[in-house]
Amino acid sequence: MSTVQGERHTMVRIAALPIESVDGFIVTLYDITEQKLAQVALETSKKRLQQTIDYQRQVEAQLIYKSQHDDLTGLYNRAYWQQAINQLDAARITPVALLLCDIDGLKFFNDTLGHDAGDRLLIKLADILLATVPPSAEIARIGGDEFAIILPHTGQEEALAICQAVREAVQEYNVNNSALPLSVSIGVALRVDPGEPMNSLFKRADDRMYREKLNRSQSARSALVQTLSSALEARDIGTEGHA
Repeated sequence: MSTVQGERHTMVRIAALPIESVDGFIVTLYDITEQKLAQVALETSKKRLQQTIDYQRQVEAQLIYKSQHDDLTGLYNRAYWQQAINQLDAARITPVALLLCDIDGLKFFNDTLGHDAGDRLLIKLADILLATVPPSAEIARIGGDEFAIILPHTGQEEALAICQAVREAVQEYNVNNSALPLSVSIGVALRVDPGEPMNSLFKRADDRMYREKLNRSQSARSALVQTLSSALEARDIGTEGHA
């Protein structure tokens, strides 16, 4: 029940006690306005506190995500990658396959067509890797043009099949994107000895990746030069047309 005292809204609690042998009740009114206002203030404070906690958790989650992910591709970054291989060393999981991928001639693209072109290639390779490797894989961009894929509980046959799937996806992309082709060198290594450090596995995969890069460097370089020459010529013609 509430009453109005002038312009003040008052909340009261009524207690009624019947009296035997008397025609009537004893009625007592208790002013509980302050109690109710305090209750409302407490609930408001609780709600604001929860909102603050939720906001802090959201900010913390965003900071953690940012500290572990590459801004350009959205993949894990090198800091997360280092944590992941440390955990694998501690867990001594086998088998573990490690794939390293490197974009051939990325600096060449950046220097001639601009960093936007290079960024598009990085994003494209990230998309290809996300689409071709198993969900259990952890993919990281660990350098300017280098990506690493950790494949726990993966044997040699499956690892090689994944490499082939990546190569085929790159070829498929190039069919429809001759103006900005993607050339990727891949190295793979397998850990079967739980005592082998992941850094050793990384070195083996890295060596194989660069051997592949050297073996195909001449043909890849020729293709890049041809593509870039065509792109630059088209750009120059377009510029002349607007001169």
